[in-house]
Amino acid sequence: MRLRLATAVLATMQATVIIACQRPRADPASLAALGDSITARYRLSYSYPDLLGRWRGIPVHNFGVSGDTTAQMLDRLADVLDSGPTQQVVVIMGGTNDIALGVPVEETLRNLQTIAERVRDSRRRPVLVCPPPSGAFRLDRAQALRAGLRDYARAQGIVFVDPWPAMEDPNRANTSSPSRSRARSGGRCRRPADRSRPQFR
Repeated sequence: MRLRLATAVLATMQATVIIACQRPRADPASLAALGDSITARYRLSYSYPDLLGRWRGIPVHNFGVSGDTTAQMLDRLADVLDSGPTQQVVVIMGGTNDIALGVPVEETLRNLQTIAERVRDSRRRPVLVCPPPSGAFRLDRAQALRAGLRDYARAQGIVFVDPWPAMEDPNRANTSSPSRSRARSGGRCRRPADRSRPQFR
């Protein structure tokens, strides 16, 4: 679990820096990160917002709360939009807890889309990050969320970061049993050489 979280943090950091912080437009004056335990540095001594702040030398606001669903993230969005200064990049990564709790994928997508649209309407730059794959829930639900976020971001011209290629185990079964996934992968996150970088869209 710790290795998977660390890999997600590093993949998200790399992708956010390359796509969001080095675009031709004006450099961001600050960064806000809205999410759940991965953003909140659960079980880690650092988070990807911490690392981004050190690397970029700009104010970073971490709005990650362990256990949050996308509905709870939406409820907290006003706090994010009160932060600054702008120009601001807002990284949005959520949905893992929705899947674990059985929230319909359509509802999760609707919440994340609303967050992204409100961020953009506030003249900030949204960055949508797909939750990383996990053996703790069904692969088909995670894939449906991934595809929905990708298609929405593409249609709206929003930056989409996909950490799956850096993390997924191609031999993982479509199962909700984490024990079976760990047995197949040896309890570690596989990172084949040709899939070691996140995909940027």
